[in-house]
Amino acid sequence: MSEMEKQLLQVLVDREVITKGQAELAYQEEVRSGKPMLRVLLERNMLPERELVRAQALVAGLYFIDVSVEEAEPSALTLVPVEIARRQLVLPMRVTDDDQLLVAMAEPKNHLAVEAVTQASGKAVVANAAYRADLVAAIDRYYGAPAVAD
Repeated sequence: MSEMEKQLLQVLVDREVITKGQAELAYQEEVRSGKPMLRVLLERNMLPERELVRAQALVAGLYFIDVSVEEAEPSALTLVPVEIARRQLVLPMRVTDDDQLLVAMAEPKNHLAVEAVTQASGKAVVANAAYRADLVAAIDRYYGAPAVAD
């Protein structure tokens, strides 16, 4: 087990997302089958994928934004065109007091995506992690569902 996996498991246990017993069961399955522990936990529905993304963000030193709960400010949404929001899976959340654009992203360490948002918005970007499926739904909610070709 890698150091990163150990940190993730510790965060998940500390946050009471999984129990120590579930972690042990997943470890035993990894030893037996070679399947990674986190995959075991996900496949057995012991670990919601959203919580894994949240834990990964914490371990990476990133803030996690739950876009299914937190509201984006309309003024922030106008700074990023829908095409960029969809292509980069990014949702502008708000402009900070020091004039930075706070965004939720599926891949907050994707420097090319951050640069695209910076160029489009004209603001420095503070990238935060978000769960991919929630981002897709939130982008549809705020910008409108994409047109479907007949």
